[in-house]
Amino acid sequence: MDGVSGGLRQNNGAKTINSGSMAMWMHNCLSARWAFFVCVIIAFGVPVLQAGFNADIAAWVVQDRNAFQNYEQLSDVIVQPSLTLTYSRTWINTRLQLFYEGSLSFFQTYSERQYQTHYGGFAFQQYIGETGPVLSAGLQIGQRANRDSLYAYYDYSHQIGYFNVRKQWGNSAMSLLGIWMQRRHYQEWQSFNQREMRIFFQQSLFLPSRTTVIARIQLGNKKFLNSRVNEIDLEEKFEEEWNAPVNRSQGQRRGNQDGTDQENNDSNDDVNTNGNGSDRGNGSGNGQGSLSRDAGRSVSFINTTIDTIGNQVRFEIPGEEVLQWVFSIRIAQSIHENTGVAVESKWRRRADGHGRFLLYQDSGYEEDDPLFDDVYSYESDALSVEVTQKLPWRLLFRGGWRTENKFYDYLAQDLEGNVIADSLLKEDNRQLFWATISRRFSMGAVKRAEISISYNYIDNQSNEPYSDYRDQVLLFGWSFGF
Repeated sequence: MDGVSGGLRQNNGAKTINSGSMAMWMHNCLSARWAFFVCVIIAFGVPVLQAGFNADIAAWVVQDRNAFQNYEQLSDVIVQPSLTLTYSRTWINTRLQLFYEGSLSFFQTYSERQYQTHYGGFAFQQYIGETGPVLSAGLQIGQRANRDSLYAYYDYSHQIGYFNVRKQWGNSAMSLLGIWMQRRHYQEWQSFNQREMRIFFQQSLFLPSRTTVIARIQLGNKKFLNSRVNEIDLEEKFEEEWNAPVNRSQGQRRGNQDGTDQENNDSNDDVNTNGNGSDRGNGSGNGQGSLSRDAGRSVSFINTTIDTIGNQVRFEIPGEEVLQWVFSIRIAQSIHENTGVAVESKWRRRADGHGRFLLYQDSGYEEDDPLFDDVYSYESDALSVEVTQKLPWRLLFRGGWRTENKFYDYLAQDLEGNVIADSLLKEDNRQLFWATISRRFSMGAVKRAEISISYNYIDNQSNEPYSDYRDQVLLFGWSFGF
């Protein structure tokens, strides 16, 4: 979990919901009618200890001092339980795995943010001889559903597939070539239905000095499957759902619509069969751009303002299709048996085309959701440093620092939705400091268990007041595997 997965943004005057006491909140959590808990009962009621079956149960409790990740600094407590079921079969040179993963997110104060996710699919590996390449393929089908209609625009279903070839060159190198594809359908926002494809090549070198060098290049393409939302669509939608008049304006902005893959997706080339795969403590970044970066380029857009309970809703829908290059290099050094250090640099650049995203929503929006902060909507430069240290009592410490500059392609705006006088493109610079202490163990029927505690400090500096904020996140998590 990066800080808080899905930090929700909310404008001044947005509706605040308090579920009452902690006891009442826990009662609501326990009495929620979710399929998740049915799966938990099944997990304990069936012979999952038989060969090939595994069940992993995990939970995170998060105290977030700025759960909306904006200037308002509103805090919340989030509980995120998850369940993963897998069935694996191995033959001589073939391995097949079927999996299911479900998760819930409960919010103590802003309870209407509660949502659930469900994913299922298979992963396949084929070994070609003893020294030949390894072929991997997989498919995942999943969906997200929110508890309240206020956040129904996040609801989606998707299909993900991948295929890659990995070749080990003795003990000195390894090559990886692959393709990753996704198709996503939004129930509320048909104009954001999309398909995405990434082609990547990764080369790893293992040096005698106990140094590992990993270089990666990726070309991503995102195409929106439906035509843009037009003014009539917006008017009908919001006069029907919000009973609010629509004031429309149309114009141009300078900039180029490009982006960057989110960190949790960028490192997940295969369909993850053991959880969502997001690294706790990874951050995203910032930008330093100006009009001179994109001089001579203009993007038409629809900027719609809707007055509802004193708040504003703004929609930014510039493009139809976009290409993006991602380059990264990582150097990891083992200092001795108990200590390791890694440095990584990553660059994202637009190759062609323009993306599409919603700019604001009056009920708030999630920082890392592609509807509002699509990785194809900005360029970025990132640098990170990570330290790993084994401690006594089988404890493991991991900590680091990350900085990222995001170069957006739209003009910075004030809290009222007006372009700031300087007329500069939005720039974010995010600094993340994080630390995690964990311990793994096993006992009896529990084949694998882990307990961890993490702390994140985020300093997001932006020339747009809404996005200029600080955040501190304390996380406690545990997982048990059977």
